[in-house]
Amino acid sequence: MKSRREELTLLLLYLTSWEDEDFPDGMTRSWKGYPLSALDQLQEADWIRGSTGSKSVYLTSWR
Repeated sequence: MKSRREELTLLLLYLTSWEDEDFPDGMTRSWKGYPLSALDQLQEADWIRGSTGSKSVYLTSWR
């Protein structure tokens, strides 16, 4: 990760996330109301996934 902004954004995504039971393996989702540049960096690093048209992303497995 390149900056503290991406680290803090990932932390906020995690803290405001929920487990979505409608998807296989209970994906962890979060609303993406954060700076797009930080979300783009997290997506490039494969920490999060989601389409650009959706209002939420899901966190990839980091454990």
